Amino acid sequence: MTAHSTQASPSPSRTQVIAKCALLTALLIVSCFVTVPIGPVPFTLQTAVVILIALLCSPREAAVATGAYLVMGAVGLPVFSGMTGGIIRTSTGFLAGFFLGSVCAAGLRLLLVKLKLPAVAADVIASVVYMFIADALGLMWYVFFANVSPAEAFAIMVLPFIAVDCIKAVIAIIAAGAVRKALGWR
Repeated sequence: MTAHSTQASPSPSRTQVIAKCALLTALLIVSCFVTVPIGPVPFTLQTAVVILIALLCSPREAAVATGAYLVMGAVGLPVFSGMTGGIIRTSTGFLAGFFLGSVCAAGLRLLLVKLKLPAVAADVIASVVYMFIADALGLMWYVFFANVSPAEAFAIMVLPFIAVDCIKAVIAIIAAGAVRKALGWR
């Protein structure tokens, strides 16, 4: 019996992991092409893609996929919403939330699956945790950046997006389930 035959599924090769991270980074870049300016932070599809990253990746892979995206934008490449670059902006807190939230949500999801929670329940919990972290960082940054109260920042930066972010999370959960099923992942 070989080492691989004792595992439920073989570990992905380094090349497969790199390809997955690169593909998800590219998808995150493409997701900002859909930008609807509705205030200090525009509507984009980025939330759905970052949740998808958290649901399909290990914490390390999520860090690579979102980190690569953030580095590209930080050095000025036009990968952020509205095809812009640069890191100091009203949405900087949410950008930081992409990284921290995806890493934490990915780790939590893996833990919940290991504890035998059904995949869809793990996905829902991980998605909620991601949105909480991203919104908290976005809110804190905006309070500092715009010199407004937390209540005002919540009303401007979080409240208008809660329902639509929940819809994006549902889309990401469905997509992640389909990808995992197609690839035989858990």
